[in-house]
Amino acid sequence: MRCHDDDVGARRPQPAGLGRDGLVVALGGGVVGDLAGFAAASWMRGVDWVVVPTTLLAMVDSSIGGKVGVNHAQAKNMIGAFHQPRAVVIDPGFLATLPAREFRSGAYEILKCAVLGDDALFESFARAPVGLAGWEQREVDNAIATACRIKADVVERDERDASLRYVLNLGHTIGHALEAVTGYRRFTHGEAVGWGLIGAAFIARRRRLLAEPAYTAIAAAVDHVGPRPRVSDIPRPRILAAIAHDKKARAGRVPFVLPTAIGRVAVHDDVTQAEIKRALAALAGRERGRPVR
Repeated sequence: MRCHDDDVGARRPQPAGLGRDGLVVALGGGVVGDLAGFAAASWMRGVDWVVVPTTLLAMVDSSIGGKVGVNHAQAKNMIGAFHQPRAVVIDPGFLATLPAREFRSGAYEILKCAVLGDDALFESFARAPVGLAGWEQREVDNAIATACRIKADVVERDERDASLRYVLNLGHTIGHALEAVTGYRRFTHGEAVGWGLIGAAFIARRRRLLAEPAYTAIAAAVDHVGPRPRVSDIPRPRILAAIAHDKKARAGRVPFVLPTAIGRVAVHDDVTQAEIKRALAALAGRERGRPVR
């Protein structure tokens, strides 16, 4: 008996009838979007999908850019693909369902975008109430639209993370390491990025790439968004080891995105372990109310 792949496939109905002309709809937060997008990318070498993010973090981060995947014990989003959705449908009305902590988690990513490329967006955080409770809806809508535009502009020029897209990693090199070493349980993604923003700004200030007032403004803006879980009790060697496994590492060098002003950044691949250790000490000192110079 002769058996061809096409013959076998024809006798096996596809799960839920999903063929190459099917559509996957991801309704939920970032994890739902990443999993659904990864499944859509993998099934039959890629079927169409649409993402409807329901959290602020997903609206301004994971839903934009086409990166889909799952976490690995050693690094965040280590297993995945690039698969652009056919559409991203954002309804800020979903934000009324979020706990305050989840809302702030997304706000840290918006703040990252502000430091990356929009000083007017950065200034809008100073006008917001401390902890963002009662932030005016008009300001929230504008912040979402601006953050999405900033990220989409970068992705359009470097869809597959060849070079320019590295800038979107501002605050993430330390942030991802904090998430990994705590098993993705202590910090929300945004909280870890908030700490990472301060760490990157500290390194930039120590290198004299960032003026002291700008560093102070970035650190104060992160604190203005809200409280974050502690970092002082996490062994620094474990954080350094996690950073060394960063998925953007090339030839043993881990690129760091460092702010040079509010609205401007530069990528450096020569940040030393000594600099990272000092930045981590600065984070612990800030947590305890004792700033490190």
